[in-house]
Amino acid sequence: MFIRSQGARVHNADGSVREWIGMIADVDDQKRAEEALRLNEERYRILATKTTSGVWIAAPNGERVGDGAGWEKITGQKPQYSKGWGWTDVLHPDDKPRVVGHWKHCVQQAIPYEVTYRNRRCDGSYGFLRSQG
Repeated sequence: MFIRSQGARVHNADGSVREWIGMIADVDDQKRAEEALRLNEERYRILATKTTSGVWIAAPNGERVGDGAGWEKITGQKPQYSKGWGWTDVLHPDDKPRVVGHWKHCVQQAIPYEVTYRNRRCDGSYGFLRSQG
């Protein structure tokens, strides 16, 4: 069990300590939640750094945020250039309208996203990717 204890001195007029007053609070649930969050963050970090796939995070408006672990390894696109809508710069020109339109639709409707498209690779060639979110 985790308990937080906090106390303060109460002084006499001459500045000497007359007594201590304090409180204790059960913070067990908070500590358990913090530990669960820490473990989930660790699992995500391991997944994001050890997988050969890319991992991405988008804001509620659909713009990409974060570094997108694995994206640079696949596309060669630096994280600062893939943020926002920059990730669409490496889509095959023939696929871009369909992919972006589908993404915007899914964001607006708050429904799962899944699409297969051609994406420019590090070497400049195009290959197929499947993206889900």
